[in-house]
Amino acid sequence: MKQQLLRRTLITTILLTLLAFSVLPFNALFVQADPIGVGKFLTVEISGEGYVTATKVNSGEVWTYIKTNPPTENKLGAGTVSLHAFADEGWQFSHWEADLAGTDNPVDYKSEKYGYVRAVFTKVIFTITALVSSYAPYGTIQTSGSGLVTEIEGGLSVAVEYGGSQTFTFIPAENNHLSAIQVDGVFEAYTSSYTFSTVQDDHSLVAYFSADGQAYVPVGSNVPVYLGNEVGLTFPSIEASGTATQEEIILLGDLAGTSLILWDVTVGATFSGTVKVALPYSGASITNVWTSSSLDALYADVDGSGLVDGTDVSLVAIGIKTTVSSGAEYDAQFDINRDGELTEDDIHLVNQYKGTVLQSLNFWIEGNILFIETDHFSIFRGR
Repeated sequence: MKQQLLRRTLITTILLTLLAFSVLPFNALFVQADPIGVGKFLTVEISGEGYVTATKVNSGEVWTYIKTNPPTENKLGAGTVSLHAFADEGWQFSHWEADLAGTDNPVDYKSEKYGYVRAVFTKVIFTITALVSSYAPYGTIQTSGSGLVTEIEGGLSVAVEYGGSQTFTFIPAENNHLSAIQVDGVFEAYTSSYTFSTVQDDHSLVAYFSADGQAYVPVGSNVPVYLGNEVGLTFPSIEASGTATQEEIILLGDLAGTSLILWDVTVGATFSGTVKVALPYSGASITNVWTSSSLDALYADVDGSGLVDGTDVSLVAIGIKTTVSSGAEYDAQFDINRDGELTEDDIHLVNQYKGTVLQSLNFWIEGNILFIETDHFSIFRGR
């Protein structure tokens, strides 16, 4: 009897179980327990270049969203997550969109069952400011490149994306020239244009335009300025600004097979150290370079020995006599007072400076440029 009762009870249980399943929806047979929670999902779209992490506040569990197409969806479960946006190099986080708004980063987020958030990244923008110096304003600056250009007082402001390039071209006014360039506070060698390549920071540029034969000399260290005609001056240290003026460059004829170069410049600036002078060079043989505070003294040293002596007196006297008596063409090297005539006044001027010792200067030649080093600024003569 007991066995029959147990058998009936088992059969009844099985039948009741089958009856219960028969009244449930078909898909209910396949429902599984949610291993995370209540089944909340979050999709994060990446606009630009970067990634986002979602950290569960209560458990510390982390999901990472990178840029994919379509955007990535993760099952995070119930609770609050902290969203943190990280920009790639050259990019910056801008703001949240879709189910989130604002610029807070990181930011807490609690979604509905299906959340959707967009993280917006934008390119990093740098500013290049290009100005014409108000002390030497005789020109303009033009620019080309991918940057957004805005005209400002005294020049241009250009917004350039990270990694971009921008070129600035210097346009002097008529009878003027570019006399100095300053990039990020540092003076640069002469160039007709300057390019900022692979921009990764803000930059500044200042251009100085001066009248031909002049150059405004700004305060600074290692300051190169240009007078035009390939004439350049480089100052180790300018203590007070001023103007350098090229009075004349004279190329005289040969005397005893050597060429004579005379250069006269004044510098209305206070400087210290040895100045490097760059002069155009024709290729003639130069064995000495002399300087003096007197242009007359340099002319009086006709033979280029560095000493005004009796030899110079004789050379001038003979040269003038020969030229006048033979009707030969005027020779400027004997015109010591530079009045356009060869007379006894020139001989007297040589006698006046007789015994004057000129200062010898260090010099070298690179290509068609003669470089001279001097701490005495006035006039130079090379032979």
